[in-house]
Amino acid sequence: VEAGFSEMEQSYQIFTKTRFKKGDQVFINYGPHSNRKLLAEYGFILPYNCHNSVKIDPKLVYEVVSKHYGHISKRKHDIIRKYNLEDTYYCSPNGLSWSLETALKILSSNETIIQQKSLHIDSLQLSTENENLVRVFSKEILKFILVGYRKDVARIWSSPDDRDDCLSERMGQLIALLKQEMNIIQNALVSLEE
Repeated sequence: VEAGFSEMEQSYQIFTKTRFKKGDQVFINYGPHSNRKLLAEYGFILPYNCHNSVKIDPKLVYEVVSKHYGHISKRKHDIIRKYNLEDTYYCSPNGLSWSLETALKILSSNETIIQQKSLHIDSLQLSTENENLVRVFSKEILKFILVGYRKDVARIWSSPDDRDDCLSERMGQLIALLKQEMNIIQNALVSLEE
């Protein structure tokens, strides 16, 4: 299958390997995408999408941790970059991504542990105090994101209502998407409280 936007035809076109007649029903598999990607690329969202996730900016992670520690060592930054953990910071219906949780463990770990040559990031042992710090950092990150979502939804709701139907439908989809993503964050916060 080949697919893409045709500049000449000004439409999205799909070319299949098998023939079908005009009016036949065809099945299009979009693959595993979040609703954000589905809305941006295809113009729709799903009521429940197990692939939904909220990306988390590494800068936010460092800001939250820096508030507690003041300075984050170069070694901690180097370990996080070595394993490309920053590339997959997100929150999904299953909670925080493994890479974000692991980075938070690294960031909250004692420097003595971090300096070890035989450090294995997938088996970091944290003290109870440091495990609590990971929870504190996680909650602060999620609460910050949640506040941003609430502001975005409020801003959209306060926009003038004199839109055409097409734009109103798109805004409805956007609000539904934001609410779904807010729900992901809220559920992750609830699970961190347990």
